[in-house]
Amino acid sequence: MSAAEAKTWFTTSQSAIDAQLRNLPIISVAKEDVQLAILKLAASLPDYRSKIFLSNLENIRTANDENRCATVRTVFSQTLLLPEPYQGYLARSLFSLKI
Repeated sequence: MSAAEAKTWFTTSQSAIDAQLRNLPIISVAKEDVQLAILKLAASLPDYRSKIFLSNLENIRTANDENRCATVRTVFSQTLLLPEPYQGYLARSLFSLKI
């Protein structure tokens, strides 16, 4: 992760923590928007990685630790590279635990 990506991630995290401490309501994201963002993320990957990512994501609850970790790493690293509104959709879903 580059310094700029790390700064963006920490700023987003700080905003989420501040919102929670202030008891602000969670901004929900439509399931369709999250699905669209996941597909946009998958499309940003090389074809072979995209197929593996989508398969691992679909089977995340039964996947082995290696595949789970790879999938989560992909979500966290690639989300920062997505354009808005897709970046926001995934960030909101991650912070509200509604994936």
